[in-house]
Amino acid sequence: MDIACPAPARSLSGNRVTAIRWARIFRALGHAVQIKHSPSFACGNADLLIALHAVKSARAILDFRTKHPDRPIIVVMTGTDISGDLNSTQAVSVLNAADRLLFLNDQSHLQLNRRYRKKCVSIIQSAEPTVKPNKTARESPAVRVIVAGHLRWEKDPLRAAMAVRKLPVESQICIEHYGGSLDSQLEQAAIRETETNARYVWLGKRPRWQVRQRLASADLMILSSRVEGGASVLSEALIDCIPVICTKIPSAVGILGDSYSGYFQQGDTKELRRILLEFENDQGFRSTLFDQVKVLAKQVEPAQEKLNWKTLLGKIRLPVTSL
Repeated sequence: MDIACPAPARSLSGNRVTAIRWARIFRALGHAVQIKHSPSFACGNADLLIALHAVKSARAILDFRTKHPDRPIIVVMTGTDISGDLNSTQAVSVLNAADRLLFLNDQSHLQLNRRYRKKCVSIIQSAEPTVKPNKTARESPAVRVIVAGHLRWEKDPLRAAMAVRKLPVESQICIEHYGGSLDSQLEQAAIRETETNARYVWLGKRPRWQVRQRLASADLMILSSRVEGGASVLSEALIDCIPVICTKIPSAVGILGDSYSGYFQQGDTKELRRILLEFENDQGFRSTLFDQVKVLAKQVEPAQEKLNWKTLLGKIRLPVTSL
């Protein structure tokens, strides 16, 4: 099988991380797998194409469908796919070409035109647990909060920084932000924020293992995205039982559930600030979030994702009801 991925080799993007993890799963299930860069995709003789990102992998999807009209295609719908123009000629062609439309959460498919929903399936991404550093050995009692996301519009990456500007003097909340720059204006804003906001530091792009270690030893993670398909960092926080404060967007609700207690409305800085202070000062609220993520950790275990893929791949050759 081929995996078409818009992110190049050695990229630290979520798409590439996902492609590498899936390749491992498929090989463990007995399949031969190649990861191919979508922009330079060369259609070979694979018996199945899994394409990350409907729009960015459109050429690969349509080329594969032309060369192999009877072979299955699974198109993975990302956050930017869902929030983009799915009525364009190219997008409609991709949606029609796909045998399955895969969502990385249990809610986002509801944003799709009803005529395509018979093709929709969902698999929540897994993550390997991290060997956690000893929190008791930390040098300060600060409430360490992690933001892990590149500087791009979709991530609303400076929302956490804005939320901690006006915290009470006695608050010990501090933000560590990891992620590369994909927007020069946001980069300059992150640099200015680091210089002027004592509670925030942008640390740029770091090795993934290093970010995982920092997340595993943190008290809390903030995910402030405007749109997501199914953030891999959310699964990474859950598997290590790190409480999350998250925007209430469909992709998050499709992983955390309607009753999760750590949501804030996207873009609402005041609400995020209030929840941060509640986490710092209310042990009951902190314990509630911890108990919830401890339960949710089961759904992001690697064995569960492997089983879900095994089930889907076992069914994929069955015809999909005509639209």
